[in-house]
Amino acid sequence: MVTQGKFTVQIINAETDEPFKEHVSTTDFKTYVEVEPEVEYYIRVSGTNGIDALVHVEVDQVSVGYCSKLPAYSNESLRMGCRNAKGDITSFLFRKTLIDHNDGNAERRIWTGTVRANIYVCVPNTEVDYGYHDHVGKGWHKGEVGATLGVTPLNQKKGVYSDHGDAKLQTNVQWGKRYKNGPKLEEINLIYCSTVGLIHFGLLPNPVFQLLAQDAGDGSRRKRAKQEPITVDLFDDDE
Repeated sequence: MVTQGKFTVQIINAETDEPFKEHVSTTDFKTYVEVEPEVEYYIRVSGTNGIDALVHVEVDQVSVGYCSKLPAYSNESLRMGCRNAKGDITSFLFRKTLIDHNDGNAERRIWTGTVRANIYVCVPNTEVDYGYHDHVGKGWHKGEVGATLGVTPLNQKKGVYSDHGDAKLQTNVQWGKRYKNGPKLEEINLIYCSTVGLIHFGLLPNPVFQLLAQDAGDGSRRKRAKQEPITVDLFDDDE
């Protein structure tokens, strides 16, 4: 989880409701969330600041198209995903990255994507009442993830990017006043990352290097074993 101030953001498995494993870099101190392709997820935002807060979420620099109110002095958390016109929230989905060919050139996506939560003071708009569906913006569409040089086709298949998922959460259809942003409270960022990406960023050991090192160690032991003299006792103990 990433916590700033009194707010926390996590990427959670849509099926198990458990957060994905996280790694914190010792160089840039960013949080990298270890994910795998074909797994659906939501973004969970929690925390209390003593006042109502308004949460806006972006995935791969694209807004989910709506904001949600996080009540003051409440233990509840928000599960943010893709919201359709009916008000249902559908999950995101980690898909395998593909090599797209455009005019003969291969476009290679990076191994990682980003999640950002902007949190503001929730201010009621007292000018006019709006219906619930006015909260619904355009449907979320996958954003542009950056390019990385030197990505091999094998590594490319192990990359991930966000797409629409199928899991749905029913939301309470409420009518009332639309809220607007007050002063900004926090901006919380985290990075979702495939296993290959974690290896690339030095957060996980490279299994190839590990095997090579292990093999080299076994070879050294065999070499030492050959150099050690072998002694044979030619006399019986009874003599």
